[in-house]
Amino acid sequence: MNVQQLMHIVGGTLTDKKYEQKKVGSINIDSRTFKKGEVFLAFKGNRFDGHSFISDVLKKKPSCLIVEEGCSVKTKVPVIYVQDTNQAFFDLAKYYRKEFSGLVIAITGSCGKTSTKEFLSHILSKEYCVMKNEKNFNNIIGISKTLMRLQEDTQILILECGTNHPGEMKVIEKLVKPDIVLITNIGISHIGNFKNKKAIKKEKLALIKPMEEGVVFLHGEDSYLRKLRSSKVELFKTYNVHSLISLRKVLCLFDKSVIELEYHGIYYHIKCPIVGKGMVNNLLLAIECSVFLNISIPQIIKALETFPALDSRLEKVKLSHHNLLLNDCYNASFESIISLLEIIQNVEKHKVIVLGEMKELGTWSKKLHKQIGKKIKAIENIELYLVGNETKVIQKQNKNSIWFSSNEELIQYLQNKSYKDSLFVVKGSRGMHLEDVVKYFCNRYRL
Repeated sequence: MNVQQLMHIVGGTLTDKKYEQKKVGSINIDSRTFKKGEVFLAFKGNRFDGHSFISDVLKKKPSCLIVEEGCSVKTKVPVIYVQDTNQAFFDLAKYYRKEFSGLVIAITGSCGKTSTKEFLSHILSKEYCVMKNEKNFNNIIGISKTLMRLQEDTQILILECGTNHPGEMKVIEKLVKPDIVLITNIGISHIGNFKNKKAIKKEKLALIKPMEEGVVFLHGEDSYLRKLRSSKVELFKTYNVHSLISLRKVLCLFDKSVIELEYHGIYYHIKCPIVGKGMVNNLLLAIECSVFLNISIPQIIKALETFPALDSRLEKVKLSHHNLLLNDCYNASFESIISLLEIIQNVEKHKVIVLGEMKELGTWSKKLHKQIGKKIKAIENIELYLVGNETKVIQKQNKNSIWFSSNEELIQYLQNKSYKDSLFVVKGSRGMHLEDVVKYFCNRYRL
């Protein structure tokens, strides 16, 4: 792409026409990761304004700048002026999506989006050139960044699509325009920003309602989506792969899951280093989509043999003194905590549970934390440590628990304790930063 093409896409004006044919690099809105030859777009976020970092970027030799009208920049680098840099950013993302001729798969749901994305991309990458959004860059900005990274050889783009406020999914749909959609479930994550689960369902379905054609895979066990599947109103086309793939048996152990599937009269056994019913359901959704895209069950089984551990998602870490850490501090929804407690309930080891609060639950918070506390009461041989104001209600239900106002307080307390042959379990919302506690356990009991 050259400067002139870039200028037309964003609807801007150029400082000097002599730059029109100059080649430009990829778009970057982050001065910290900026590389020589890239285009710096001065995006305005909630906590920063990219215009404040132009002087830093110029030292790194950009190929072009995109700034708002009224911003004075003294440089020999070509500068494109636009009315709104944020709109220019999204216009660029839409352009890259329009130019992409490959297949776009979108994954949404209240929980399980990232693990489903990782399962699917790992399987499909054995046969296709696949790109995905990294980590959990699943909001409007993260998805836009991913679209701008599309390569010419990309055949399949997998996008995790998240939303925590009403109306966001409509904007995401216009960016993504998916060919295939996977919906994991309709849960209560971020319910504090919505009226009820029906409102959450409406938000998730905004990703598929505009689809004129395409394929939608719905989670088989979710009650809301099950009703939608059986509805006589055809809001979209679906490929009923469930009638072809039958789940016969599921054995969820602490260190792995064993699944028995039947497909075209043939039985297949799949062993995967994932734990929990939720993870198995996410895997099944990825398998269904992979089969639809002509990946055979034997190919899927072979791919899963090399599936890596998911960072901070039910990640098992062996420690000294026969201790074991179950790191699940990436995030926390009500459903994922219940699933985690079911996983550890029958583990014979002494259990040290560190639980942070669930956020963005609004008026539902007390009720849902109480339900978590009730579930914990049924687990034997545990020490329970709680962090965050919303977990105080759990402390009232569990007399042997201890509440801490911060991770630092908890870590200081743990320094006076010593464990052997124990299972450390760490779980909480992303905003609780419980990775600090994980680091403590890993350092204290390093092999």
